[in-house]
Amino acid sequence: IGQWALAMGAPFDQPQTFTAGVISAKGRHLDKKGTQGLQDYLQTDASINPGNSGGPLVNLEGEVIGVNTAILSPSRFNVGIGFSVPSNTAKRLLPVLLAGKSVQRGFLGIQYVRLDDEVAKEFGVAGGMQIGALAKRDDGANVGPAKEAGLREDDIITAVDGTQITSSDQFRAIVASTPPGKALKFSITRPSAEAAAANFETNVVLGDRNSLLNGAAATVKPVVVTKTPVLGLGVEVADANKLSATDKTKFDVTGKEKGAVITKIVPGTPADEGHLLRGLRIVRARVGGTWKVVPDAATWQKLEKAAAPNDKILVQLRDKAEISVYKLIVVPEAPIPVIATPATAVVG
Repeated sequence: IGQWALAMGAPFDQPQTFTAGVISAKGRHLDKKGTQGLQDYLQTDASINPGNSGGPLVNLEGEVIGVNTAILSPSRFNVGIGFSVPSNTAKRLLPVLLAGKSVQRGFLGIQYVRLDDEVAKEFGVAGGMQIGALAKRDDGANVGPAKEAGLREDDIITAVDGTQITSSDQFRAIVASTPPGKALKFSITRPSAEAAAANFETNVVLGDRNSLLNGAAATVKPVVVTKTPVLGLGVEVADANKLSATDKTKFDVTGKEKGAVITKIVPGTPADEGHLLRGLRIVRARVGGTWKVVPDAATWQKLEKAAAPNDKILVQLRDKAEISVYKLIVVPEAPIPVIATPATAVVG
């Protein structure tokens, strides 16, 4: 970071154009609609505009350090935030592409989320990725490498081959850069409602990401939620079977689901601070070390009324695809408002 960088290309049809800047950051990920999977960009303030894509990013020694790819901007023009694919990534994939072969990437067959720091502490781990769901066939049966290795929903992956897992991008890159058929050693923490969490290691033989995603074996439905910044703990809930037809469509429920459907989140309240999401269902809650099933809205409302200042409530949430995620609600003395400002990613 801080290294000088020169971007080469033909912005706006102006060939052999050089622009100068520095490497601003590494390991960037663009949350652009329509982009999925593997992203590990170099960020630079060297001017990149439409027409730069595919051009090299070089250092002062003339060595290629990246391939210019995209910019982040409220318009289609550079504002000093550009992105390049690292040269090490391009170098690794280039021989495969030149040979006319498709790139094969390792695949686990899971949906996962990064544990919030507060939730990780509740589970007694430093961090990691928690499995929200395993891949399923159309008949609903779990399949895939993770299932074959005995991994389960709610398992927490804390390390892979001895490397501590600290981010989703890092975890995704480790798995995807490993060829199908090769085994990785996973360090797992398995939470338990009845006893202390179990810690163990297991080898997982990876499958082929491309064939699985293209439907040759199985797919994992993504979590699709609407993040809407809505008294008590700041969460309004309802029974799925009591929602109107319009609300069932809005919250993507059939009316047969169990749990308390989140219909509203109050900004600045404990639920908002805990990053609960509208449209998900609260199915369990841990209060004072004891897990309680939440089959309906009334059960949650009782828990809410019983909450005291500084209580910690760990909640298990599910979406329509039955993918689960955990969030922590800390009941504070006074809530703190949160304001978020979005940005737009543009391909250069």
